[in-house]
Amino acid sequence: MALSKPQGDLHNLRAAVLGHSFVEHFKDYLRKAKGKHSRRNFTEDFELQHIRLHGHRAGYAEVRMYGMSGLKIAEDDELEWLIECVRRFRPHVALCELGSNDLSSGPLDDHVTLIEKLLIFHRKLIELGVRAVGYVHVVGRRSYFRDGVTEQVSEQRRKRFNELLRAQEGIEPHLVYFKSPRSQLNRLDPSLTKDGTHYNDAGHKMYKDSLVTHKIQLAQVLVKKSYWTIHGDPKMLVGL
Repeated sequence: MALSKPQGDLHNLRAAVLGHSFVEHFKDYLRKAKGKHSRRNFTEDFELQHIRLHGHRAGYAEVRMYGMSGLKIAEDDELEWLIECVRRFRPHVALCELGSNDLSSGPLDDHVTLIEKLLIFHRKLIELGVRAVGYVHVVGRRSYFRDGVTEQVSEQRRKRFNELLRAQEGIEPHLVYFKSPRSQLNRLDPSLTKDGTHYNDAGHKMYKDSLVTHKIQLAQVLVKKSYWTIHGDPKMLVGL
């Protein structure tokens, strides 16, 4: 089903990255790399300035990142913080890094309930005007397990959660599931982490390449579907 035209000028593309400590650490990594510790716009890092909307180079694009260390899908107040960030920024597309902390700590009797909470969050984003939301495949970890959860248990949970999340694509409107094109990230190669969970500089560089790919794909979804609605022509006029 084609999407309705987003509010505002499509040439003013706004994109958000939402999630837990991965997002917060990644933002710090990008700021350090540029030597700008207070910047909020990460458009150039995601290469969205090269996307052409409707055959024309984008006049303006902005990427902002919102991360909270330890954030869990199960904690309503923490998800509400992300929702408030979206409410203020009003992105057209969002990329979400969620689930890892829920799967590595505490009881988890029902994966379906966790997915349902995530879908409630997803629908709130859509109500706020987000037109395409990507969810990143949850990677493994080798540290920061809590409440008696072992690495083996966490890994079993992770695989089941990813299966259920992937199954939502094509069922839940505007939802896209992303698995990293880099296999080292999907299995979390130890050489890419500084503590068994969070990326080191090498990991962040590879993580950035992966997120750039996902962001461009989300922007393509947005423009393609919007173009169909306006012109009734199944051509995708997105140039990189």
